Amino acid sequence: MVFKSLLKRDGKTKEVTYFTQAKQVQNQKPQFDPAALNQKVKNDEKILKEVQDSNTFCADCGGQSKWVSLTLGVWVCQTCADLHRDILTRQISDTKNLNAGTSNFWMSDVLRFLQISGNEKSNRRFEFGIKNSSDKPDTNSDREKRTEFIRAKYDLMNFWKPQKSWVHVVQYQKKKSKWIRSWLVLTDSKIELFENAEGTLLEQIFLPYTSLKFEVERVELPIAPKDLRQDPNLCFQVTHADRCYTFGCLTLDDYEDWVCSIKIISNRFKVRNSETSISTSTSNNNNNLSSTISSSSSSTTSTTT
Repeated sequence: MVFKSLLKRDGKTKEVTYFTQAKQVQNQKPQFDPAALNQKVKNDEKILKEVQDSNTFCADCGGQSKWVSLTLGVWVCQTCADLHRDILTRQISDTKNLNAGTSNFWMSDVLRFLQISGNEKSNRRFEFGIKNSSDKPDTNSDREKRTEFIRAKYDLMNFWKPQKSWVHVVQYQKKKSKWIRSWLVLTDSKIELFENAEGTLLEQIFLPYTSLKFEVERVELPIAPKDLRQDPNLCFQVTHADRCYTFGCLTLDDYEDWVCSIKIISNRFKVRNSETSISTSTSNNNNNLSSTISSSSSSTTSTTT
């Protein structure tokens, strides 16, 4: 912006012109950039195409995959996708058709999750406990066998691989933060931090009401010791209540396993919480209804008397 003012010096008046940067108006809405949006759509479609080309077969029966589960990170065929929708809730398996034209509206974290999951890596977690390959259906299997397998694999999680490994965790203190080496274990309800693999529990992070951040900026990480050299690309954050935990994995496989496992288990808690709230509200409504009926009956009796 241009400003002009009068400057008096030695009894003479002189007009002075100077320039300043305009201050950004608070609560100003960001400007819409069509070019940037179109570029983002193109980049997302490119990422989705690359992921789709590497997952051409169904994760459950081996058929041709045309659907993807955004919450499980697996690609399935039409028949198995229908069973996902019939058997599993949307929080457990949110299946989308790639030809439906909705990929442009997917969030960046969803595409990131699809990138680091995929059928091969996901089956290593979901089918870890399968002892006989004949227990898994194929393209010629009937609906009954597919239904039983999908329910055991995703709903009951009978073949799930236990997630545990050494990681580095940021220990936050009042004045400074530092990395500590911990043994991390993922259960069906919480993340447990141990001092060693034998025991000595340090802390527990309960998964309900947690948020997961896939990537961590380098500036957010404390300075690591020389023997650690923690890679920011192998770090993720879990926020619970008013506390934030930063985890640094030792390998890329550990990072992908931890991020995908935490996301999948957290989605299952959304189902439990919704079922609990529904049952609670239903019981409250029934209690209110019964109390209303009893009060109305008592008033009727008094009126009759």
